[in-house]
Amino acid sequence: MDYNSVPKELALLFGLPGVTPGVRTAATVALALALVWIAVRVWRGADWVAACGWAMVAVVTTATWFLAWYAVWPLAFAAVSRDRRLLITTLGLQAFFVVNHIPHFTY
Repeated sequence: MDYNSVPKELALLFGLPGVTPGVRTAATVALALALVWIAVRVWRGADWVAACGWAMVAVVTTATWFLAWYAVWPLAFAAVSRDRRLLITTLGLQAFFVVNHIPHFTY
């Protein structure tokens, strides 16, 4: 059970049956690359609060399970940082969660 995670939805979009071992590996590699990129940016003087928010966004978007409280993790960092892109992305993740958990009626 994958709980409508971003990797699962991308896998379904590309015709895969869900989170396969290859999708899981790709998500793990994407997370590692994102965290290294964020760490380098902070090392060079970027805002660490926004970087924490982006790291949480990376964790949430690459997790193969997506539960309700995952969407809230980056929200505190997005609220206190001055990065509007982080705030919009965080709200987008929350919208993704809500849309994927609305009951779908079939006839």
